[in-house]
Amino acid sequence: MFKLFSMEEANKLIPAVEMLVNDMQDSVQAIAQLRSELKTQTKHTVAVQNKVQELHFLMNSVKQTKLELDRMGVFVQDMDAGLVDFPSEVAGEVVCLSWEKGENAIGHYHRLNEGTRLPLA
Repeated sequence: MFKLFSMEEANKLIPAVEMLVNDMQDSVQAIAQLRSELKTQTKHTVAVQNKVQELHFLMNSVKQTKLELDRMGVFVQDMDAGLVDFPSEVAGEVVCLSWEKGENAIGHYHRLNEGTRLPLA
C-alpha cells in the first residue's frame, strides 16, 4: 500500500522533491555527456577508466535518488520534464496529485492509469 498525501503534505514536500529531481536530471545529463565522450576515446587508458568510474558513480547516484523519492512515497512520471505524482484522494477517489518542475504548488491531478492532467478545482 502506498501513502496518500493531503494537498498540504504534498506541497510541503515540493522543495525537497524539486532538489532531488534536479540532482537526478543533472546526473542523467552528465551520464549522457560521459557516454558521448567515451565513444570517441581509446579504450584501456587511465582517462577512460576514470570516466567509466565516474559513469558508475553517477548511475548509482541516480538510483539512490530514485530510491529516496520512492521512500518519500512519490512517483517520478517523467524525469526529463520533472513530472512527479503524489498519491492522494480527491472527492473520494484515489488519484495522483501532479507536480511539474518549476511549479510553486500542485495545481493538477490525474486519475490512476490516466495521464491527462486535470486542474484542481
